[in-house]
Amino acid sequence: MQIVQKNAEPFFYPGDETGILLVHGFTGSPSEMRPLGQFLAARGYTVQGVRLAGHGTSLEDMANTAWGDWYDSVKSAYRELEVKCSRVFIAGLSMGGILSLHASLEFSPVGVISINAPIRLASRAAIFAPLLRRLGYYESKKQGPQYPDHFSYRSMPISGINSLLKLMRMVRRELPRVTAPLLVLQSQRDETVNPASARLIFANAGSREKEIEWYPRAGHLLTLGVEREAVFKRVLEFIQSHE
Repeated sequence: MQIVQKNAEPFFYPGDETGILLVHGFTGSPSEMRPLGQFLAARGYTVQGVRLAGHGTSLEDMANTAWGDWYDSVKSAYRELEVKCSRVFIAGLSMGGILSLHASLEFSPVGVISINAPIRLASRAAIFAPLLRRLGYYESKKQGPQYPDHFSYRSMPISGINSLLKLMRMVRRELPRVTAPLLVLQSQRDETVNPASARLIFANAGSREKEIEWYPRAGHLLTLGVEREAVFKRVLEFIQSHE
């Protein structure tokens, strides 16, 4: 049994009949969604922050997982929240955003919130992941700003990058089938995801109700960065307008 690292634990805040599932990103942990979760819980909502399979434990553990395992974690958490709440929203940061979009095809969320979700990555180096997969290499991450109480891996398994690329391609094809009300949030200074991803998601999603918001000063971890308070308020407005 893998030991979950400090600050990487999932969280649950009980509240009213509106549930909000928060999904973290690739190599990250629920800690990057916890401040948003606390903000929403303080307004009376039921909030669950899922820990994706292979995350928050060890790199070796993550190397033995793929996008299907990460999505299974989202499915399990969504079903748990459905039992407790009569209506559910799902919001995801980075890879959590595309997992949330994919989940909207299987479930019936009241709304989907995509935060810095990747359809294109900022670095072209990721395209070599399939070539390196058999070698079992780990790739060091470019270290951005450090935040208190935030846990993420400092390296990435090449096998995981390869699986992420497959997930990105699949979700891009699925976008016209996404029909839930959609809020797309994107940092203009995102050092991990090409900001053009937000435009692609917004333009190709089949949702009749969809909105897009840009943040000029923040980096990739939009839920922890300098514009987080504005992000939290925008998320709250979206939820309130679709409850």
